[in-house]
Amino acid sequence: NKTINVTAVKNGKHCKEILGEEKFDLVIMDIYLPDTDGFQLLEYIKEKYRTPVILMSSDKNPETISRSKKAGIKYYLEKPFLKQELEEALRDVFRYDLET
Repeated sequence: NKTINVTAVKNGKHCKEILGEEKFDLVIMDIYLPDTDGFQLLEYIKEKYRTPVILMSSDKNPETISRSKKAGIKYYLEKPFLKQELEEALRDVFRYDLET
C-alpha cells in the first residue's frame, strides 16, 4: 500500500521556505502564483533541489506550454484536468502502480 503525504503552500515564498525545511519527492505547482513567477520558482527548484516538478495551469497558450517543455517539464496539466492525467504523471514520476 502506497502512502502519499501532501504539503500545501500559500505562495512562492512559502514554497521556498518549506523546501528548505523538508525533503520532497515531487512538487506540483501552478505557473501563476500570487507573489512569484512560476518559471523563476521552477528554475530555483531545479537548481537547488533537483526535485521533479509537475506544472499545472489554466493557461492553454502554446507559448507557455512550449516554455515549460524547454524548461524540462515533462508534465504540464491543463486545468481542469482529469484524475487519470494526474495519476499517469504520478506513476511516471514514482514508477509504481497507484492501485496497489
